Amino acid sequence: MNPRLKQRLIALGGALLAVGLGWLAATGSYTLPALAGVVALAAILVRVMRLSAEVILLGLLLIGYIVGNRGFAQLLPVPWLPLFPAEWGLAAGLAWLVIQAAPRQTLPWRRDALNRAVLLWLAARGFWDALIASASCLCGSICRLMKS
Repeated sequence: MNPRLKQRLIALGGALLAVGLGWLAATGSYTLPALAGVVALAAILVRVMRLSAEVILLGLLLIGYIVGNRGFAQLLPVPWLPLFPAEWGLAAGLAWLVIQAAPRQTLPWRRDALNRAVLLWLAARGFWDALIASASCLCGSICRLMKS
């Protein structure tokens, strides 16, 4: 493809995207423009800092927890809608790792002792949490039966 044509097509696509996002923001729909802004900021940080996206994402989450403490762990924009930025960030980082590993046809993690220990700990913790949740549910059911 002709480099000049390619450059013009990219500029036209960017202009159309800017107009569309501006129109959404003007009509009061801020979700997609905010998401586009976050993606653009991430792309700029990756380009300027020469770090991978997941490193920048985990760094921002770590700074959020250090500075924001509990206020960052659960944001409440409205009283009935809790947002969990760390979980969303970890999910986005995992998705990005999978996307990067797909063209190489490799797994996005190494098979070493540290990763096995982390996976074992996660599995044990998940089993323990499930056991505690089912025990508390069973105890609640027995208490309700005894009261009636």
